[in-house]
Amino acid sequence: MREAVEVVRRLLTGDRSGFDGAHFRLVPGAGLEYEPRRRRVPLMLGTWRPKMAALAAEVADEVKIGGSANPDMVRQMREWLGNDGVGVVVGAVTVVDRDGDRARALAREKVAMYLEVVAGLDPTLEPGREPPLERFAIAGTPAEVVAHVEELADAGLHRVEFGDPVLGLDLLLDEVVPALRR
Repeated sequence: MREAVEVVRRLLTGDRSGFDGAHFRLVPGAGLEYEPRRRRVPLMLGTWRPKMAALAAEVADEVKIGGSANPDMVRQMREWLGNDGVGVVVGAVTVVDRDGDRARALAREKVAMYLEVVAGLDPTLEPGREPPLERFAIAGTPAEVVAHVEELADAGLHRVEFGDPVLGLDLLLDEVVPALRR
């Protein structure tokens, strides 16, 4: 992964000196066939593990915990990163509805297809117990969703990616996002 980052950065800066790594190689003179719009692109690495988090602390602008809405995991990632210079991002199924129970039921349905895999990646969960939905989805009334995101922010979250808003996009845009900007 470190080499992949190096190759991409060399390509984007127009460095045609070549690169000879253990896994990737750029021959001298190799480069993009167009002028990049910008020389530096913010880098996000996705991970659930401390080793990749350590690399992210060195080379990335953000680290993403995909499929998570767990404040404990955000705190764990902050600890693994060891610094505040790298933003922590979560991305999770998001369902907003005036009926919080209905929102959670739909979120539970959407999360079901990957819950077992993602739950197995989260070291903050108790093994053998069914994890609470709110660790993997952001769902509920607009006020409940705002409270959940604020809890994530208090844990050290930099940014949230509201994922798969199959219900409540209007509420998300009209009520949740403006409330979070205050």
